[in-house]
Amino acid sequence: MNARLTTAALGDAVDIAAWYDRRSAGLGDQFLAAVEAFGHRIEVSPHVCGRVSRAPRGREVREGILRRFPFILV
Repeated sequence: MNARLTTAALGDAVDIAAWYDRRSAGLGDQFLAAVEAFGHRIEVSPHVCGRVSRAPRGREVREGILRRFPFILV
């Protein structure tokens, strides 16, 4: 399975990281590291995340919750 971050998702992640940094210095970097770690984890072991039932036909799409941050990554 290939994990990829779309341009729109990358923009959202950067905006969210900036929001976290305004709350606490360095927290945005921790958020981005969590997103990157999630991408690696799902590439190595995709079955640790649930399958998305509304995925396009013929595509396997997985989603999971970031452990420390209240976000679901698809």
